[in-house]
Amino acid sequence: GAEAADLSGFDWGGALVDESLGRTTTPCPVLHFLPDENHAVEDDVYVCPCYKTARRTGTLGTSGISTNFVLSVELPSDKEKDYWVLRGAALICSDDSE
Repeated sequence: GAEAADLSGFDWGGALVDESLGRTTTPCPVLHFLPDENHAVEDDVYVCPCYKTARRTGTLGTSGISTNFVLSVELPSDKEKDYWVLRGAALICSDDSE
């Protein structure tokens, strides 16, 4: 079967919520992507980075983007962006740290 991403630095409750004590990752719910022409990011979302590995590092490619970065996912939140950035909120595709 297909492997899912994990939530790191937050939990999911229909929107981003603080992670439960003692948990470092939580399985990601199914995400539905909808293409949207002339898309604008709403104020009540956190643009969450998704990385290949938990290490979250990579080398910069010719595009100027890390080779470990996959995409950004807009997730609803009632907190400011900085709140989630300081917690390292991200989606992680693999627990492999290499």
